[in-house]
Amino acid sequence: MNSFYDVTPRQLRALVLLLVLLPLVPTIVNFRFMAGALQTEQESAGERFATVYSNHLNTVSNFFENQIAADLVSVPLNKGLEAAAESIRPLGCLGVAYFPSRGEPELIPTGVDVPSLETLGAVLPRERLRTWPANTWLPLPSHPAVFGLRRSAPEGTFLFLRSRDVLARRLLAFFQSSFGERPLVTVASPGGEFFPQAQSDATPLAIKTLVGSLPGWRVLLHGPSDTDGEAAQGRGQILAYQKIGIGMVVVIFVIASLAGYALTRQMRLNELHLTSLAAVAHELKTPLASIRLLVETLAAHHSDNPAHTTEYLDLIARENRRLTKVVDNFLTLSRLQSKTQQLRLRPVDPMDFIGPALEAVEVPLKEQGFQIETDYHHDARPVLADPEAMTTVLVNLLENAIKYSGDTRSIRLSTGSPGKYFLIEIADRGIGMEKNALRHIFRPFHQVNARLSRSHEGCGLGLAIVRHLVKGQNARIAVRSQRGQGTTFSIGIRSAAASRTAS
Repeated sequence: MNSFYDVTPRQLRALVLLLVLLPLVPTIVNFRFMAGALQTEQESAGERFATVYSNHLNTVSNFFENQIAADLVSVPLNKGLEAAAESIRPLGCLGVAYFPSRGEPELIPTGVDVPSLETLGAVLPRERLRTWPANTWLPLPSHPAVFGLRRSAPEGTFLFLRSRDVLARRLLAFFQSSFGERPLVTVASPGGEFFPQAQSDATPLAIKTLVGSLPGWRVLLHGPSDTDGEAAQGRGQILAYQKIGIGMVVVIFVIASLAGYALTRQMRLNELHLTSLAAVAHELKTPLASIRLLVETLAAHHSDNPAHTTEYLDLIARENRRLTKVVDNFLTLSRLQSKTQQLRLRPVDPMDFIGPALEAVEVPLKEQGFQIETDYHHDARPVLADPEAMTTVLVNLLENAIKYSGDTRSIRLSTGSPGKYFLIEIADRGIGMEKNALRHIFRPFHQVNARLSRSHEGCGLGLAIVRHLVKGQNARIAVRSQRGQGTTFSIGIRSAAASRTAS
């Protein structure tokens, strides 16, 4: 059975995604249910308000029709046309016409824009006037802006005239006084004209079509109303639910991200721990086994051949140096990671650490037949660095170049001074690396080529130490590589003058 630490990063991401989706799905479903229930309640509230307004509108409409029908009841019809005209002046009528049973009709205007008597006779002949509904305001044929109401008298017929605007204002004033400021009231004439015009496009809450004295007129109630308050409150609740839902999703993602980060970090730490143990065991086992074999050989044949004894002792010294280097690398990386090793930065000539670095690798370069090309910038300015640390950096990079140069025994070391930085480049023409491997090369115990790592010394700590030392000197390091074309490491160190200026 595999342990927890055998889980791959892809499996871990899938696990974190599952942990996110498990609480997220019921949260979304619950939110949709609450939003749907709230919307249903809002629609029900709107229907209840519409029913209440509709009932109230019916009651007010009946009362208004009775009132407007009684407007002209008090007008005396038996005292002649002039008396009738005098009685209707306060009521806002345009005028009154009288059609006697025998004789010519007469018209007395009491307002402006009154149709002439000839026009009235043409559009309302006596035969049609007899069929005109009594006590009903209807638009005159060919004059939709003028309404007429017929009342019969013993010896003829009276036709009272009113403008459409007067009737609309009368309706608006009455219903607005009945309903107050909310809901808003719109009146529509039989011809489709709205009063006031600006509110004609609003969605009505209730509609009442009048009958009786004003057939065809409509009264519309529309927002803003109390339902708008309900809608606003509903929208506020939905917005609150959305904020809560989004907040829960964010919290879930944050918790999942933190959990994933913690698990990933723990996995990497355990992987690093296991890798370091394996690397230490491997690097110590080989030289220790060699030393034990050499010591046993010397113990068994110590006096046979002095030359062999000297050779064995040299081999033991070399393996001892190898052990010492492994231990020193571990201790150096440990001190750098714990920040217990303090670097002493001071202005220094770059050749003060380039020269010792080349001397340190001179022997392996000659033994393995390497040629090193140098291209120095002769106007190099002092840099702010720790010379011992920079020597260690260059030695590690040169040893890395030796290790991965393959059959091409050539290394190039060049310097330059672009801008505020002093640049050192170490390039080889070896096996190179793929682009996706570049981001891992500075990790401790990382080996790009396992086959070469087994045939050469080292456990993957050199570049990790290089990164820590470069970073500790406020310098920069970059790498570019191509498979089969070699690798180039570039180090940029701030000049001492630029560092003083920045300070």
